[in-house]
Amino acid sequence: MKIASYVQMNRLINPTGVGKHIINVLPAIAGRPGLELSLMTSRQYLGPDGKLPATNPLSGLPVAGIPLPQKALDILWLGAGAPSADRWAGGADWIYCPVETPVPSRHARLAVTCHCLNMLEADLPWSAAADTRTNRRWWRRRMDAIRRKAEIVFVVSEFLRDRTAALAGISPNRMVVVGNGAEKDYFAVAETPRRPVHRPYLIAVGGLTARKGAPLILGTARALLERRSEIEVWVAGKSEPNYAAEAKALPNLRQLGYKGLDELPRLVRDAVALIFPSRYDTFGIPAVESMAAGTPPIVSHWAGLPEVVGDGGIVLNNGSGGGEIADIVVDLATNGRLRAEVAARGRQRAKRFTWEACADRIVDALKRP
Repeated sequence: MKIASYVQMNRLINPTGVGKHIINVLPAIAGRPGLELSLMTSRQYLGPDGKLPATNPLSGLPVAGIPLPQKALDILWLGAGAPSADRWAGGADWIYCPVETPVPSRHARLAVTCHCLNMLEADLPWSAAADTRTNRRWWRRRMDAIRRKAEIVFVVSEFLRDRTAALAGISPNRMVVVGNGAEKDYFAVAETPRRPVHRPYLIAVGGLTARKGAPLILGTARALLERRSEIEVWVAGKSEPNYAAEAKALPNLRQLGYKGLDELPRLVRDAVALIFPSRYDTFGIPAVESMAAGTPPIVSHWAGLPEVVGDGGIVLNNGSGGGEIADIVVDLATNGRLRAEVAARGRQRAKRFTWEACADRIVDALKRP
């Protein structure tokens, strides 16, 4: 079976959720016996030799360059349904898009992965913002095209499956829940002792943004100050300017910027806990990474996080504030037995979420008649 995958290569720069999915799933699929995987991407990302640069995480996989810039290509495919991708797909049986891209094809069957539909939700804090309303129009067109063209829609959680059915009108019978995973580095670091640190810290991954629950992260830092706790709050990821400015006024909060796979597993492992109070995450990769690393995650009750974390972490109640989170963190830091129990449950639960298992579900669905 031949599979051609269209990849937006810009998502692989400082990868987070979707980028990690692409980087880990495609090589895993390519390694399956009886499958032939090739890539399609805008020629702008290829070197003079027509191949991906060695620095690209997908370097080494066969690739066809499409002679249009990525932005123009995406607009044409969504607006005009052309040009057909068959000419670059190499006679593929399937065109597989690891993101929400309705690639037009006359011959190959189409499978698309849906990661998030927050732009279509009506009751989120940012739903009424002007830029959200603009993006909503494009997302409606995008999901309508996917509904009409895709034979299979992969989704990362049962929560997203249900929301995709409600918001995009796609039958659950056409959807397959494939999940996400954590890299082996996180499972490996859990086998090593936590390193001693100058001051204990709580880590947040994903930056300070409205979507990732910045007000709760900042509120937790303030509550820890009020309790005269020595526990700091470390934030990895890119932050929105207004929240970054607020954070500078907090002496116990450190903004680390983007951290990659060479540093983040160890940072997560050595933390007292991970705080991930996201307002809308359909899966929550940082929570799984934390469980895999043996560090208890503290997550919000919103969207897909309770489904993914289960009993492997601490799920906050509706209305939980920074003070309650600070109390939980102090308890974990001072009660070694409690922390060990939560961490053990998390490590066990994290075994459900590997990139190999995710790739298995994708391949199994594509092999069905």
